Amino acid sequence: MIKVAICDDDIATTGKIEDMLCRIAKRNFIPIETEVFWEGEHLSEAVESMNNFDVIFLDIEMGQADGITVARKIRETDKNVLIIYVTSHESYMQESFSVRPFRFFGKTRRRKTDSGLSGGGI
Repeated sequence: MIKVAICDDDIATTGKIEDMLCRIAKRNFIPIETEVFWEGEHLSEAVESMNNFDVIFLDIEMGQADGITVARKIRETDKNVLIIYVTSHESYMQESFSVRPFRFFGKTRRRKTDSGLSGGGI
């Protein structure tokens, strides 16, 4: 079972990511469990309370706590979780390297297929 957290203050975006991940997992016979957060503080609290995730999809620009600050808090507790930034703001990339993101996933670009997460968008 792969445990995935999705954190974005845009409900439509979290729904699209969750739907895409569930389709990919089903197509590849991979059991997946997703949990959605609309605030970074709630995600970091979940990680601190030992809710271990394998992968976190994290928006960089959110309301009160930005994704880089949230990722720093997460790294204090979990140094191994894969963090994939979901963003339309590439200007934050340089700053985000301090928390060792696994990938960046653009919000604005569209793909015809969702078979590869490395270069696509939502």
